[in-house]
Amino acid sequence: MMNVASMLRSREGIVHSVEAGQSVEEVIERFATSGVRCFVVLDDGRLVGVVAIRDVMGHLNKRGVDGFDDDVREVMTRDVVTVTPETSLEDVKERFRTHRFNHIPVVEDGRPVAVLTPRDVLGALVRESELANEYMRDYIAGSYS
Repeated sequence: MMNVASMLRSREGIVHSVEAGQSVEEVIERFATSGVRCFVVLDDGRLVGVVAIRDVMGHLNKRGVDGFDDDVREVMTRDVVTVTPETSLEDVKERFRTHRFNHIPVVEDGRPVAVLTPRDVLGALVRESELANEYMRDYIAGSYS
């Protein structure tokens, strides 16, 4: 069964992040320039939260223009569900289904090394299934060696 580490071997290892202490306005600027929808929030390189566009929009809806100066810590999700490189993709898929969120940080030694989306995981699971089917067809046809 495929795990997160095997899936990450074929991906670029960029983790989009913001620093704890940045303002909501600075985070919005990063969303606008990065094209991503979720950042991990770091404090001295360690994961302390995640912030998604919808978190920021909800905050501004409540606070109005005064919310632009607020600290990202007021907006972020603190209790972050994470996985490790050793976590199976089936377990990651189940966490997405159970918790109904769109981003899961992969953490190693307290530091984020990747952020997964349901699309990443489902795509890897489909590729794994297709490969297993190909092996089975080859075996049945007698061309498996």
